[in-house]
Amino acid sequence: MQISVRSQTAAQTTLSWQPVAGAARYRILWSDRPGETVRFKTAGESGESLFTFCRSTHIPYYIKVQALAENGAMLEESTPVQTPVGRVLQQQLESLSRGLVAVTANAGVFISWRLFKSEVTGHNATGLTGTDFVLYKNGVRLATVTDSTNYLDAQGTSGDTYAVAPLVNGVEGPACRGVKPWQKGVL
Repeated sequence: MQISVRSQTAAQTTLSWQPVAGAARYRILWSDRPGETVRFKTAGESGESLFTFCRSTHIPYYIKVQALAENGAMLEESTPVQTPVGRVLQQQLESLSRGLVAVTANAGVFISWRLFKSEVTGHNATGLTGTDFVLYKNGVRLATVTDSTNYLDAQGTSGDTYAVAPLVNGVEGPACRGVKPWQKGVL
């Protein structure tokens, strides 16, 4: 018994196969991965040698068919067939800012910001590694921050303004918009 893909849309795949002599119905089984030890799930049954598998076609599926006698005994089982990818999903990303925040703390001002995916170069025991940053306080360079996206300014006050700029291979990029510490935040 050989399965063929007859048609496909973004949401379904129609399959067919040659009828098996003595088969009263067909059980259609599916998996989303190949392999000898994969457990197949039942997609449905059909009295015909035709079945429409209703699932998004953005990934391949592995389909096999069992021909069943009237008493439910299996007469024949096909080898799994891989369905084609019928729909390609486009990655949807948000346009995020640096997300700079500053919060007054008992020991000064705590500043934190985002590390963009494009800035990640690896990881270490404490997290992701990547771009270094130049931290500005009131328009004046305060510190160069390496392997971190936060900083505690022990002399910071609620009246200060902070901005951060990426530093890649010694070249400083544009600074983000400056922020003042949250007035009601205390760590």
